[in-house]
Amino acid sequence: MSKYLTYKKDSNLENAHRFKKLMDIVQGILSTKNPKQITILDIGSGDGQFMKFIKKESSEKINFRFIGIDKYVTDKSFDFELKNCNIEEGIDITDGSVDIVIAGEIIEHLKNTDYFIQEVHRVLKNDGDLIITTPNLAGYMNRLLLLFGYQPYHAEVSEVESGFGNGIIAKVLGRPMYGNKTAGHLRLFTYRALFDFVNYYGFKIQKYYPIYYSGFREDNKRIFLIKIAFFIDKYLSIIFPKMANGMIFHLKLKEK
Repeated sequence: MSKYLTYKKDSNLENAHRFKKLMDIVQGILSTKNPKQITILDIGSGDGQFMKFIKKESSEKINFRFIGIDKYVTDKSFDFELKNCNIEEGIDITDGSVDIVIAGEIIEHLKNTDYFIQEVHRVLKNDGDLIITTPNLAGYMNRLLLLFGYQPYHAEVSEVESGFGNGIIAKVLGRPMYGNKTAGHLRLFTYRALFDFVNYYGFKIQKYYPIYYSGFREDNKRIFLIKIAFFIDKYLSIIFPKMANGMIFHLKLKEK
């Protein structure tokens, strides 16, 4: 995987379901907006693949303004406003000017999550929408790992190797125990922690969606076992959504 996350229609990565659900949410929001001018801010945009896909799948009548923030990227997959800045140092965007903010797998990488959410609040229009996706520290898989003394899957203790403490996952999936790239996770949320966090900073939840696994890493060898695990994971996530391995929060500003 690259250092940033992008959506591909034929993707077989573990994040495929998450991006499909994100697209469904965005399209639902767009149906409620004035198509004359829609400003979308994608934080951690990479080269803009997800925004490009939104444009491709949306009505040609919508006049989009796409803004991407990613301090690591210079190349763009299409023509959008790319800001190479550090999100923790502020967002160089006018107050109340953005219709939709997308923060896909970003908040867990930030040290100053408080300033981040305050800046998002500032740039959103009064009727704007925020979509946050992040791993779930209290997901059922992490609960099982902790029960048997292993490290939670998304909780990294090293900048070199992400597999320390949860190598049993590599054994089960038939992939190398070491050589797993770190993601740089600093802040891990449970459903309750993220609920309280966004509520404190003036957001209300429109809808919560569980995320389940839906794709394969290329180095996973036990494909049949993984397919069974995906099937179980999907229905456990539907039955116990707050214990899913990932979370999507669709938020709006509280009335002032």
